[in-house]
Amino acid sequence: MNKNSVVTIARTVELSEILTDGSFLHDHVIDIRRCEQGRARPVEEEVLKRLRNHFISYDQMQMDMNNAGPCEKVHLCEMLQEYDGNILLITDNVPQVASLCNIYDIPFESKVFYVVETGKGGVLKSFEQPRSPQPTAAKFGVFG
Repeated sequence: MNKNSVVTIARTVELSEILTDGSFLHDHVIDIRRCEQGRARPVEEEVLKRLRNHFISYDQMQMDMNNAGPCEKVHLCEMLQEYDGNILLITDNVPQVASLCNIYDIPFESKVFYVVETGKGGVLKSFEQPRSPQPTAAKFGVFG
């Protein structure tokens, strides 16, 4: 991974975020969300078209962070490390993806406010949304 590259973890990407003014700073989008049936849950077609129009790559890798095996997690981290540019990683489970990035020493930001706790209730780290002026709900994850 390029030392200037960073992974940004988010729950979704909106059409209004991808503008020609250069405010969308990501070169790649990786979507690891899943629907209830276990299949990949892609972004909306309009978002995908706009990403392609701005030459931003979009990859899907359905992954359930609660039941993912070590091989899946290693593969995701290898994907994050092989890109040379800023990556937007879309997931439903922000705390577990952030924890995985910490384990593999992958620099990241979060567009979602959440708190990571120990099993005994102590706070390990809290991450805040750096760019959004809107308040967001806290996400709590328990790791033991």
